[in-house]
Amino acid sequence: MDVQMPIADGIEATRRIVLSGVPTNVLSLTTFNRDDYPYRAMKAGASGYLLKSSPPEQLVNAVRVIATGDALLAPSITAAHRRLHESSTSRYASSGVRRLVR
Repeated sequence: MDVQMPIADGIEATRRIVLSGVPTNVLSLTTFNRDDYPYRAMKAGASGYLLKSSPPEQLVNAVRVIATGDALLAPSITAAHRRLHESSTSRYASSGVRRLVR
């Protein structure tokens, strides 16, 4: 599912497909590496999220993974979120604030 489409965007289309009750696993694709797109797509019910610049073998693997019912995020997105988390954690540590994790 392309995130950027005319009329209804891919995130809205994904939400509608999931709400229809038809058993479907949606893989969201985009050229945009924005932080909010993966979150919004997964919240709408997408099973996976990849950038269109992903190598063909990643796309094939993603289709296989979500076909089994598992979820998948593009490695570049996972790495970006990990870096964001690490920087926020180091900010807490350097400020003397203790972060509680459940």
